[in-house]
Amino acid sequence: MSLARVDHDKAVLRERIAELEWEVEMLRGQAVDPQTVTLRQALGLERGAALVLARLLKGPIDQPVSAEALCLAMPARNGRSHDRDEIGLLKVYICMIRRAIGKDGVLCVWGFGYQLSEAGRDRVVLAMALHRPGWRAPLVRERGQAMEGARA
Repeated sequence: MSLARVDHDKAVLRERIAELEWEVEMLRGQAVDPQTVTLRQALGLERGAALVLARLLKGPIDQPVSAEALCLAMPARNGRSHDRDEIGLLKVYICMIRRAIGKDGVLCVWGFGYQLSEAGRDRVVLAMALHRPGWRAPLVRERGQAMEGARA
């Protein structure tokens, strides 16, 4: 069996795993955002990190997102509501995101929350576009304007 064949089979299996995870989340009644699924697949992120990154992407380009808002985007563990320990988990997710898009991709706004840098946002958009050829970023990005992807 060739190395190219093994790589192809791994990619097919990862795609199928993502589809099954999506179906499980739907059966559990959890809202599934296609953008979050694409982020998970394109960047290899865990579900919680992908949800945090999706929330960062939805914010305006030049404005940070509060830590509390990012914690609300995270999945509740074991059916519990969010508590102060969630800030520690948020930091873990931010580290995962930085590992995937570069250390300079997520900026810390001390005492408030986090913000995607323009370079980080561009890396995420590129990864999503390469992973899902039908996905496209908006043609115009202006300050104060939220970023939303669209399916072609």
